[in-house]
Amino acid sequence: MRHTQKQSYQGLGAIAAGMAALFVLAFVGFSAFKGEDVPLPVLNDQSEPAVTTTPSPTPTPTPKASPQTGLSLVQRLFAWEIPSAIAVPLEDEHQDTAWAMEEPPQENVATGPSATIAPLVPAQGTGPRIMLYSTHSNESFRKLPDQDYQEANNSRTLNSNYSILKVNSTLSNLLSEKYHLPIFFDNTDHEQGKYYTTSYNRSLKSIEAAKKKYDTLAVFFDIHRDAMGSSGIGDTVTVDGKPCAKIMFVVGTGEGKTGNGFREKPNWQSNKQFAEAIVAELNKIAPGIARGVRVKTGRYNQHVSDHALAIEMGHNQNTLEEVLNSVPYLAQAIATVATRDLDIQPVSVP
Repeated sequence: MRHTQKQSYQGLGAIAAGMAALFVLAFVGFSAFKGEDVPLPVLNDQSEPAVTTTPSPTPTPTPKASPQTGLSLVQRLFAWEIPSAIAVPLEDEHQDTAWAMEEPPQENVATGPSATIAPLVPAQGTGPRIMLYSTHSNESFRKLPDQDYQEANNSRTLNSNYSILKVNSTLSNLLSEKYHLPIFFDNTDHEQGKYYTTSYNRSLKSIEAAKKKYDTLAVFFDIHRDAMGSSGIGDTVTVDGKPCAKIMFVVGTGEGKTGNGFREKPNWQSNKQFAEAIVAELNKIAPGIARGVRVKTGRYNQHVSDHALAIEMGHNQNTLEEVLNSVPYLAQAIATVATRDLDIQPVSVP
């Protein structure tokens, strides 16, 4: 009897061990699955050194605890906003989580991205060469007491008069109206108030749709604002007597943090060279305004062209005014490089 009980316990133990092994294998298999269209977010990650020098080195900030850190395995496996048949790599989960915008008062609800931030379509008969858009379209800046808009607790808003879309619209209009470059500005809200995790999927669809409609498109600028700045409030440079937010360029290699990365990788050397040319012009026009070029392992949809960049306009401790003060200098630098190096010539206007 004792022998039989011992054998039974051993059998149950083997079954339990086998089930545990199968569970671990299943979890590892799920974790290892790499979604092609889920790039790493553009963040101010101080642990990864910049390729070019930035104004001054600062201590690495203490990382905040992830909202998903305490989730159970079941909660992780069934996390919402994962695209069908595309898993979010686990190394991205702690960085690229969804956020929820509080319901704004009815009077502050914008129609679409905003009634005043309209898309910019090239004049009839001309093909646009440069596309501007914002993947993280709800990013906002340090709110001032006299600014009346609803914001989330992580520097985001649905009111595009105060978000990165306002900056992008201003830049696009300058390039079009002052420098007469063939510009296409897409005002699509790719975050939609809460979907940060898959915003790169949606902006890629916008790019593909634009390329299908305008086969002349060759240059792509994804306009962002950075996360918390290294020196916080006052991280500006004075140009022409005005405080201007600093500008950084991000280039992705598509290698990913683990495994082989993305199947289709950007020509990041070409993108980096393009970014460095704009940085050189920027610092010639407004010394110290460009923070440099940062090469990271993400992709950021930069595989769509050999001239595709993410541009960080200030950070969330800059004010909107400081960022808008920087826009004319960026427009001038882009116009110079586009006409000189890429032979994108101004469009004649009546």
